[in-house]
Amino acid sequence: RWGRRCGLSKKHTETPDEYAGRLMHHFPGLDQEIRLIVDAFDHEIYGLIETGPGKLADILRAQRRMKRIRHWPRRVKVWLLF
Repeated sequence: RWGRRCGLSKKHTETPDEYAGRLMHHFPGLDQEIRLIVDAFDHEIYGLIETGPGKLADILRAQRRMKRIRHWPRRVKVWLLF
């Protein structure tokens, strides 16, 4: 949802990892946050490994960091370019 709001929707042919790579290309300061979220998704969906409370807390912190106001200029720039 965050990527879509930034103007970078997931393509139907993209894997979550490919989409993460595209997001990280446009938001280099958020590499760790994006990777954390996508890795947890992959483990949960494809590996059938339940996300524990500690990892879930890390993901929520990563989402909050991604929403910080300091990232808005790049989000707007990406949204306008695509």
